[in-house]
Amino acid sequence: MRGIRFTHKLLGSTQVSNDQKQLIQMSDACERQMIAILETANIGSIEDGCQELNMVVFLLENVINAVISQVMIFLVEKDMHGISKEIGSLSLYGDQIRLQQVLSDFLMHVVHHTQSSEGSVEIRVDLISKLIRDGHDFVHLQFRMIHPGQGLPLQIVQEMFQGGNKLVSQEGFGLRATHKILRNMGGHAQYIRDPSRLVNATFSLTLNFKPLMEQAWNQ
Repeated sequence: MRGIRFTHKLLGSTQVSNDQKQLIQMSDACERQMIAILETANIGSIEDGCQELNMVVFLLENVINAVISQVMIFLVEKDMHGISKEIGSLSLYGDQIRLQQVLSDFLMHVVHHTQSSEGSVEIRVDLISKLIRDGHDFVHLQFRMIHPGQGLPLQIVQEMFQGGNKLVSQEGFGLRATHKILRNMGGHAQYIRDPSRLVNATFSLTLNFKPLMEQAWNQ
């Protein structure tokens, strides 16, 4: 793992194109996510909310690109179209790797339960409101993963939200742990099936972040 990090730093210091630099940054972000998962593999610390947040400055677009890259192999295997995204350009202060971990896990399950014949998956990030807390500005963001088809099985969704000590499936257990990490970050999740469109479901995640530089935003 250290060898991979050294290679990333070495490549980053050489003459590379902007596209190559973006690939290096994306690979580095995925590697740091893997390290964070291995370092906090104890489910007890997740359940107890004892995980420390690593607060850094990051670009929201870089997080979304790293998240999408982690499901590209599955998209190719399922002969699905690439994931469309609607996000603004925003520099934030928060736990980049935990956000990346949460979004990638939810997206992985969304892709898993979407068939190629049903259409494509879409990610949208919306600025819901701006807040002032303890004299500091925060933005309230909503992350939505919209996908066609029947959606996740009801049992798995119930296992994710209800928790408890009863036996759960492996998929439900994993989603419950991810949901707990999101809650530890101060976020909330919903899984919504649109009654007006029987083949459309959405993971809706909301989180607050401290903005550092707002360049553009698609309302």
